[in-house]
Amino acid sequence: MSSNKSGFTIFLLLWGFLSSPLQAWAQDTLRFAEAAQIALENNFGIQVAKKNAQTRTNNATRGNAGLLPTVTATGNLSYANNNTKLQIAGEQGTFDINQTGASTFTSGANITANYTLFDGWASLRTFQRLKLDAEAGQVQVQQTIESVLLNLANAFFTLARQTENLGIAQESVNISRERLLRAQNRNDFGQNNRLAVLNAEVDLNTDSIALVSTQLVLENTRRTFNQIMGRDLNTSFAVSTETNPRSGWNLDTLLLELKQSNALIRNAQYNQALAELDLKIAEASRAPRLNLSAGYAYNRQKNEVGLLLVNRNYGLNLGASLSFDIYGGGRKNLQIQNAQIGIESRRQQYQEALLVAEQNLRNAFATYQNRRYILEMETRNLKTAEANFTRTQELFNFGQSTSTAFREAQLNLIQAKSRRASARFDTQLSEIELLQISGKIIEELP
Repeated sequence: MSSNKSGFTIFLLLWGFLSSPLQAWAQDTLRFAEAAQIALENNFGIQVAKKNAQTRTNNATRGNAGLLPTVTATGNLSYANNNTKLQIAGEQGTFDINQTGASTFTSGANITANYTLFDGWASLRTFQRLKLDAEAGQVQVQQTIESVLLNLANAFFTLARQTENLGIAQESVNISRERLLRAQNRNDFGQNNRLAVLNAEVDLNTDSIALVSTQLVLENTRRTFNQIMGRDLNTSFAVSTETNPRSGWNLDTLLLELKQSNALIRNAQYNQALAELDLKIAEASRAPRLNLSAGYAYNRQKNEVGLLLVNRNYGLNLGASLSFDIYGGGRKNLQIQNAQIGIESRRQQYQEALLVAEQNLRNAFATYQNRRYILEMETRNLKTAEANFTRTQELFNFGQSTSTAFREAQLNLIQAKSRRASARFDTQLSEIELLQISGKIIEELP
């Protein structure tokens, strides 16, 4: 009976192990920098952000700001058919003309150019604002890319952690399977009691369930990873479980880079500059407007009846107009006041961005230091757990240690390996968070 149970357990284990797409392990190993390049090319959020930025760049033209003249061409052609009755006075008296269905043809064409010579520099300020807004669009692209890369890093190192945990879980299953076989052999030769076999089966089943559960988490994380990279969710791949920790992180250097490159701070700076231009544009509305115009027109009219059978005129016309709003219900003053309030608001948001960014950096740096310490401690713990398990296994094989002590040593080893793996990947993720907050993640992909 115990043999049947063991066979079923091993079958369940192998089925779960082989049914998931672990054939990805036979493929090339994907590193984080390679995954980041795929995400930069395919991620939908990044693509949308780039298109929005391109739209803002396209808008930053002199013509869109009103700095260039406008040229308009028009043409007209009309026909009329009317009953005409004319009474014409002449030297010899008056005479009448009556015409039924008299036709009139009218045609014309003109081209006109208009240019605002002066508007209080409103058009120039508008052009400056459009260019600044285009630059701000690039900063928003940076924010989107950094957010995507950080999410990608979280998914990548979760996937790497689960990959290692899968190997650790498989190792635990192998240990438990070997223990079960030993217990069965001892039981068959009368060297062991039935309870030892049952305990070994329970532990093997527990480890098998843990293995299958780890596989599920691994596959779900793989789909999340594919989604962030903007590709088919079922794409199979393996990730590198290697980490490349950096040394020499300096908080003062990071703080300096933060003020220069952090996307949150840069975005707040642009918003403040845009608000200042909004005030200048609002103030320009108080200035007079001087408009120039020039045009050339051609008109022709042909009448079937009348004194003027054909009337044609054409020529150049020039003009200038000066306008000044004397009173507009106080709307301009209101716009200026609101623009001034907007500047103060943007300045406060900039100060808040500085404070929040510095807080995030200091917290991330403290977390990084803590994780480095944990990694060192977990590395020591793993060595101790390995030595303890090796010694306990030797004693157990010679019948000098109980199954409970062996299981405890086994669990301590598995947990120590899992914790160290988590510590390794958490430390690497902390480094990426430092790069993201300091605005260097795009330049220095690990």
